[in-house]
Amino acid sequence: MELRAALLQEQAHVAAREENWGRIDQIMAELEGLAQNSAWIKLSFERLKYYSTKRSREEFSKEAHYKSTRMRSRSVSRDENIKSYSPDAEVHIPSYLRRKLEQGKKQS
Repeated sequence: MELRAALLQEQAHVAAREENWGRIDQIMAELEGLAQNSAWIKLSFERLKYYSTKRSREEFSKEAHYKSTRMRSRSVSRDENIKSYSPDAEVHIPSYLRRKLEQGKKQS
């Protein structure tokens, strides 16, 4: 599921560079369907959707690219539960295992 989301986000990154908002809207609809099975992807998707709705090419492209790269290469905790996600609980997890909602932003 994360791999599929990562591939879609990479496609969205390319489409944003080309300012192909129609394709981005299609990808966002697919991502929304994938997000229903994972609390983290769902919340992460909301951040990406915000940039998509604003039609902010640079912000959307950058976030989609970083999310894609991070999802493809991240380490996963054995205890990770895909059905639940709490930013507060992530603070207690080593930084290399954390699931951030927005890449490149400090978690508070």
